[in-house]
Amino acid sequence: MKIHYFQRYHSKENVDTSNTMLLLSRLYYYSSDKFHTFLRELVTDEIMEFDTSMYFTLQEKNANSVPDATIRQNSFKVTIETKRYDSFRIDQIKKHLESFGNEDYKILITLSPYPLNKKSEQEIKKEVENYNAVKNLSNEKRAIHKHCTFSDIVSLIEDVLDDRDYEFHDILNDYKDYCVFCNLIKEKNRWMRAITAGISFESNLKFKLYYDPQSRGFSEHGYIGLYKQKAIRAVGRLVNIIEADYIDGKLIIKNSDEPVTEEQKTNIINAVADAKQYGWDISRDHNFFCVDNFYETNYIKNTKNPLQRAKFFDLYKILGDSKERTTEEIADYLRDKTWD
Repeated sequence: MKIHYFQRYHSKENVDTSNTMLLLSRLYYYSSDKFHTFLRELVTDEIMEFDTSMYFTLQEKNANSVPDATIRQNSFKVTIETKRYDSFRIDQIKKHLESFGNEDYKILITLSPYPLNKKSEQEIKKEVENYNAVKNLSNEKRAIHKHCTFSDIVSLIEDVLDDRDYEFHDILNDYKDYCVFCNLIKEKNRWMRAITAGISFESNLKFKLYYDPQSRGFSEHGYIGLYKQKAIRAVGRLVNIIEADYIDGKLIIKNSDEPVTEEQKTNIINAVADAKQYGWDISRDHNFFCVDNFYETNYIKNTKNPLQRAKFFDLYKILGDSKERTTEEIADYLRDKTWD
């Protein structure tokens, strides 16, 4: 049984918040630079120059002295209110605003599975503006509000990680699994999972599937991107995940997300036979990720290090919206664009 970083089996918002704070604290202790980059990206639309860096200065001249050295960091406070629906109590928002002191940056985050409804958005905006006016805060010291979904948190952290952050990718994937398990992330088709194909690439295209050992975990996603030679070369929409064994000429379906079609059965059998030419035995304890079809593309990795294992892409962010598209349209959009 897989051991999880984040607890399941609950229905309380405070555990949702606790797990999110655990994720962020792990990110900070893993890399304070990546944590501060995450914060800057989180509020970049509201604060143009959000600077939380540490400054080390020698013989900095002050009005009355010149100390040998100074260490300085701008102060900030982030207050988070979590709900499992798309509206928030204004009396709570008022109290949270009053909890701010003389910090350089005052950030109120509302967190939920959904975009904020218009009524709550307008009410919160009004309260924040009133707070800033009553406190007579300058533009630099004003309180700001930012609404985030759980998907946004995952996507923003994914952006600050690179391919070599194996350990933290595992942590982030488990947080994403937790969110899916608890219905905090409901947008499966938002995510494309890029996976290294290499020598199996042509077979993956031919049999419309990708395979992985059943013991290797994965987060929920709606699309698969096949990575080869510094680019994602093909994209397919995931239609079924099948755990199967092929023993003594008989295909044994152990588990599947959807009813298994005859075409999928045939493709799995052929993929098992085909893998033998590479010296791979995938006849037991493997998951088969079946797609409707793979459409060729050329989504180019523009950094020198090749992709290791897997990477999740937020298609809503890449495409600029959440409109429904065909897989072929997604592949066409990605063609000849770049990613880090």
